[in-house]
Amino acid sequence: MKHFFLLWLMCGLGLGQSVSAQTKLQTQLSLLDNKVFGVYQNPALAVGRYDSSYAEVKTSLTHLHADKALVAQMGHAFRAFQFDASSYQWLGRNAVVWGNASYDHRRTQDVRWNETADFMQVYPYVIADTLGGKIEREAYQFHMGYAQQLKYWRYGVEAAYESALSYRDTDPRPRNNSLFVNLKIGVAHPLGTRYDLGAYALWQRYSQEQSIAFMNPLGAITLYQMQGLGMHYYRFAGALKTAYYTGHTLGVGLTLQPRGDGLLAQVELSRRVLQKQMDDLQDAPINDLTVWTISGETAWRWQHRYVAISTSYSRRDGAERIYDNGLTGYKQLAINYPFLSQTLHLRVEGAQQWQLPQCEVNVVPSVGLLAFQETYANPQREMQFVNLCLGMKGQAIKRFRQGFLTAQVGLQRLQNMQKRLVLNDRHLFVYPLSMLHDNYNELSAHAWMGEISARYDLFLHSSSLKTLFLQMVLQQQNRSTYHHATHFQVAVGVTL
Repeated sequence: MKHFFLLWLMCGLGLGQSVSAQTKLQTQLSLLDNKVFGVYQNPALAVGRYDSSYAEVKTSLTHLHADKALVAQMGHAFRAFQFDASSYQWLGRNAVVWGNASYDHRRTQDVRWNETADFMQVYPYVIADTLGGKIEREAYQFHMGYAQQLKYWRYGVEAAYESALSYRDTDPRPRNNSLFVNLKIGVAHPLGTRYDLGAYALWQRYSQEQSIAFMNPLGAITLYQMQGLGMHYYRFAGALKTAYYTGHTLGVGLTLQPRGDGLLAQVELSRRVLQKQMDDLQDAPINDLTVWTISGETAWRWQHRYVAISTSYSRRDGAERIYDNGLTGYKQLAINYPFLSQTLHLRVEGAQQWQLPQCEVNVVPSVGLLAFQETYANPQREMQFVNLCLGMKGQAIKRFRQGFLTAQVGLQRLQNMQKRLVLNDRHLFVYPLSMLHDNYNELSAHAWMGEISARYDLFLHSSSLKTLFLQMVLQQQNRSTYHHATHFQVAVGVTL
């Protein structure tokens, strides 16, 4: 895997050096000019997204420290080393190719009530115990795409691959191998004289193989098959150490893009299914997860400004399979659907740009709403909250003789509007109750979030390397629960 990663990277760098077009780096860094609108989910619209070719290679160190986890199952702090190479290249006048290759190695501290990787992908059906601990994770990701315009039609295809290993070297010792494979195809055709109408389809394949070992001569601790909101599968609590997660996603989308300024619109519908199987139960599936997601964005873009409204709704239904005694092979007796999670995101964002002598200034105000609810049927349990977020970002890009400086500041206020927690029949399983209360308190807390970042690009007099840059980012979050989090990242790299 490592040799393939290096080979892919070298090929990408060679392509970047062979293209003579000058990169408009300032466009890549601008909050307004490089806004990722929803229409770019259609790979066919990659043709013409940027006026010139661009490539960047960087390495970064990231540190996140929080005195309390926002979600206990995801840990409260991590350190990460990351390497990333990305490129967007024109091939002649009518075709582009783009891609990204990255490596991420991180150590996450104090992961509790979760021994499974990719928590947001498989939740709530994780394997958990009462100990937890740090988790090491290594991930390789490759992403590439190609788009071309042929007369009136534009075509595009995009593929991605990610492989990750998560593990711990103390009891309990999970070893989780996960794999994502993504494919997306899209087309676009003129609609009148001002717009292009497009459509795209997406497919994803996901799998995870999980095994948990114990080396302590005193024996193992109990492993729980969690079912959501602190419930677990009572029959299979014990020493079931091997699980398989398999699933796929299918989706379709429509896009509307102007030729220049005007209205942008995008809508997408997807369905994801996931199944959890246990090796110790003759590969019998014990849980199924179905996730429906609909999202969309409408924006109006004109010279030096835009306004965008985006929304997404996700519904996550979980099923539990009931079996007989398993003496002659596990035969399914029934299937229940006790778990339901629903999430609604709304966001309104605008941007204004001022072009000053040797300087560009961007201001981006935003308003967001997050409504979340998850329930368990029997016993009746519910966690629900609604948060309002007000934000403001400011950016200045100043050009000097030997390079340019990009500085950015941001401030957000998170205000809880409504919250509710119901945990009936607590005596059934008392161990995770404190974790549930912690998650609820942190997710529904008021918070202030601030950010400051700076990046300096030094011009290089080279035919292949354009700039050498250093970037630093500092973020701070203070919650009304008197807990805080600090995120710091430093990166160094080159543009080609």
